[in-house]
Amino acid sequence: MVNFTFEQITEHIFKITAPGVYCWLVMGKKKACLIDTAWGAGDLKAFVDSICPLPYFVIISHCHVDHVSGAAQFDRVYMNHGDLFLYEGESALSKRKQDLALFQKNFPEIADITDEDFVPVRTEPFLDLRDGDVFDLGGVHLEAVHVKGHTPGMMMILIREERVMFYGDGCTKHTFLFTNGALPVQEYLEGLKHLKEYDGCYDTVIRSHNLHTQPKYILDENMELCERILKGQDARQLCTAAGHRVYAAAAVDEKLNRTDGKTANIFYPAD
Repeated sequence: MVNFTFEQITEHIFKITAPGVYCWLVMGKKKACLIDTAWGAGDLKAFVDSICPLPYFVIISHCHVDHVSGAAQFDRVYMNHGDLFLYEGESALSKRKQDLALFQKNFPEIADITDEDFVPVRTEPFLDLRDGDVFDLGGVHLEAVHVKGHTPGMMMILIREERVMFYGDGCTKHTFLFTNGALPVQEYLEGLKHLKEYDGCYDTVIRSHNLHTQPKYILDENMELCERILKGQDARQLCTAAGHRVYAAAAVDEKLNRTDGKTANIFYPAD
């Protein structure tokens, strides 16, 4: 079976850990919001109900298998409609089983999951999540920020009063622009420039994988790499990331860490 755990990060923000991915629960005085729904394996809804005394709704940051697949358990679910075309393939049971198995080394309980442990594919429509949408939880406000690139509908969430921005997978140490639905580098740079407009609104970045926080300078480093790629001045190092043969924009070692002392990198399709 799939086990979930949670940890309080700030007064209003709770991290929920599933195999290889985090969901985030933000609680105000009147209501709450769950950001992402993991793999759709195990009873995430029952777990959230056990720790959240408030009515809540769901925001999907982007339509990849480890973020959207549990959506069928919940009634009110928002997702940018630019990602709708990805849902059928990303939520398929075969896709969930295949990708979840990659985390079995660190989460051995995955080996015991049966088909009955997976929630069904969502049939109810997703509510559209648009750039600039604001949700009042009671003393805590969430603002949706559209940062296209990792997917067309990739959304980041500003938690205003906490001065925290949820980046998800949209801008990371290892930004993937080769996964399902990823956009060209030029469009990704446009998304990052839009994110840069919010620079004075937050101090802390939270994300979906590995270390749950990351430094804000990741944004500037990713923007710099986009410019280098577009000018044909990046390292263009052939390597393997998440099982795919791709180019690294900055030179990396065998662990895919940059060799120049900086942190962020972009991995994009090899020709």
